[in-house]
Amino acid sequence: MAIDFDAWDHHARWWESEADRLREQYAVDDATLARAGTMFGMIGAEVGAGLQDVLRARAAAGERLGAYCEGVAAHIRAELQSYATNDK
Repeated sequence: MAIDFDAWDHHARWWESEADRLREQYAVDDATLARAGTMFGMIGAEVGAGLQDVLRARAAAGERLGAYCEGVAAHIRAELQSYATNDK
């Protein structure tokens, strides 16, 4: 069996870049959280707090997805190293 190490390395790099992209896409900054908490006024304080919770959960999900992607990349790299070592 022939393994295209360059192609698999490229695939691992894609997973790593996807980790960064997901973290950025799902991130929420403090200014956005503050705005979300007040955008419904006094009457909607509970709604604003709920929106803040959702935004925090979304950011946490982005972190977990990013970590998963990094794990996939690490797995690919470990397997490539194993194949390279066993192939010699």
